[in-house]
Amino acid sequence: MRRSVSGAIAIAVVLATVGGAIALDPFPVSPPSNEQPDPDRVTPTDLGGTGDSTAAGLVQFESAAQFEEYVRESRDGMRLYLRSAGGSPTVEQTAEAATQTPPQEAGGDDAGGDGGGAGDARVSDTNVQEVGIDEPDILKTRGSTVFYAKAGRHGEYGHDEVRVLNASDPAAPSVVGEVDESGRMLIAGDTLVLFADHEIQGYDVSAPQDPEQRWERDLEARIQAARLLNGSIYLVLRKGVDLDQPCPIEPMEGVAQECTDVYHPERPTDAQATYTTVSIDPDSGDVGDAVSIVGSRQYTATYVSENGVYLTYATTPSRANLTTDFLLEQDDLLDERALERLRELRSYDLSDEATLTEIRVIVRDWLARLDEDERADARESLEERRTAYFEERKRDLVRTGIVRIDVDEGDLAVGAVGSVPGRPLDQFSMDEYEGRLRIATTVSGFGTESENDLYVLGSNLSVVGAVQGMGLDERIYSVRFMDEEAYVVTFRRIDPFHVVDLSNPRDPTVQGKLKLPGFSSYLHPVAEDRIMGIGEEDGQVKVVLFDVSTPTDPTVADATVLDDRWSAISRTHHAFLQDRKHGIVFIPGREGGYVFGYEDGLDRVATIDTEDPARRAMYVGDYLYVFAGDELVVVDETDWSRETTVAL
Repeated sequence: MRRSVSGAIAIAVVLATVGGAIALDPFPVSPPSNEQPDPDRVTPTDLGGTGDSTAAGLVQFESAAQFEEYVRESRDGMRLYLRSAGGSPTVEQTAEAATQTPPQEAGGDDAGGDGGGAGDARVSDTNVQEVGIDEPDILKTRGSTVFYAKAGRHGEYGHDEVRVLNASDPAAPSVVGEVDESGRMLIAGDTLVLFADHEIQGYDVSAPQDPEQRWERDLEARIQAARLLNGSIYLVLRKGVDLDQPCPIEPMEGVAQECTDVYHPERPTDAQATYTTVSIDPDSGDVGDAVSIVGSRQYTATYVSENGVYLTYATTPSRANLTTDFLLEQDDLLDERALERLRELRSYDLSDEATLTEIRVIVRDWLARLDEDERADARESLEERRTAYFEERKRDLVRTGIVRIDVDEGDLAVGAVGSVPGRPLDQFSMDEYEGRLRIATTVSGFGTESENDLYVLGSNLSVVGAVQGMGLDERIYSVRFMDEEAYVVTFRRIDPFHVVDLSNPRDPTVQGKLKLPGFSSYLHPVAEDRIMGIGEEDGQVKVVLFDVSTPTDPTVADATVLDDRWSAISRTHHAFLQDRKHGIVFIPGREGGYVFGYEDGLDRVATIDTEDPARRAMYVGDYLYVFAGDELVVVDETDWSRETTVAL
């Protein structure tokens, strides 16, 4: 089978060369296939779209030559696709982006770390997405020991070294050691795993004052995601494809995937990168199983549950068939000569690029046969019909493929494949609940009015239920799943807050909606019927407390706009801290941070001043630790007085 290339905008090019340009978008569908189905491939059983039944599963490449051909053709098509679709692609926000966290992991009483090292003192853990699945961050705790990666010249993403602090006396922490390297960290037992720029290192921290390096692995890829689950570390490594030397794919020392080991979507993606999921023993650094998939750099999101790793990829639409189908439906506009040539063209086994070239000639010749007045009317009519054609089919134009890589005690395998319309914002647009995946997407592009959908997928990733059309002409800014409910914020000029009932997975429904100025890029459930939103209004940091006690009528319990233009929460959910014992949250700012009570509205109980922007906060016992640049500010939570400042 000749793989499709997402070709040029046939009609637009033709009209531009015959009497003036007109901005027509492409018409993507999947190309026909003459191949017999492969009984060994993983295939979705339901796609959840509006008529596209050809989104493919995953299959491994048969040879290095096939790998190269697939990547080359897919890249050519994606370049044209991005130009024609218009606007900027939705780039995934990774673990360093605003995300959502269950309340028991927000630094509340149920979120303490080992805790024992500081007597009976409570010690907060990293604010993570899933209970029991740890995420790398620049601040980590192990009992009374605190590890903090100082910022280097590049701020959040550049570090110079890790400071080790002893917090056995919560009121008077002290620096007791350091690690010369720096980066985000995970802690597994007595091992500190450090993710630096170009390598991963493991340190024995059983004696925290004297960390000893155990192992290291060189990195040749970007870490898309890293998680600590059941004693193993799972990495998703993104590596660009080098067509001069495509295989083996070696994203990390100890991992070498031949071309024939790599899976690819049969429906093409931009194929600019490979995503390799690999398991690592944190104590030894030994590499376990690995699975590699070709994916799209711009549109890939990653989500990890206790059962598996979910990767999404953009399916690149083919234009030739939909362009032909569209034109053949215009039998009252095109003349019989043009229609006959289009019918004949459908019988040829041509690539998309060649087919679109032929379409240009057919439309150009048809327009040339019209007189000048008729030609102008024909162009206008074709544009109007094209707009309507896209609007009817927009959920087939932009689709996202989903693959689940099953995790079983370090063993990895492709478990299921599915597809939904639209694009997810980031990995936190997905959530697994009772064996089902829920995913929220924005459907936009090609000049159509954007909409936002939420899909429920079964264990085989077939769509079992959906709610569509939220936030017309808006896009998703944040999503928060909570058991059988979801909270979705869409935004263009105002911030609609949607409450979605997921109790019946086959019939999810929007229960209520609330509109308010600004937007919330991070949602956090602070109480049973209270959701906190943190975002912006007119360029200032905004904090909103939503009352969702009546899901059909959500209201704003309270809201405040801070005299601050930036918060680290806009970059990462790890910067958010909730202390449920004291009923407060900490919001970092440019020169310190803000402590709010939330039980009776938003009550600012304290403002913590620091010289540099606050990056993280945690609590030990009844003391709040605020990390900012080269200082640690310790605050007594019983009266909010400043206890001490530790130079880092």
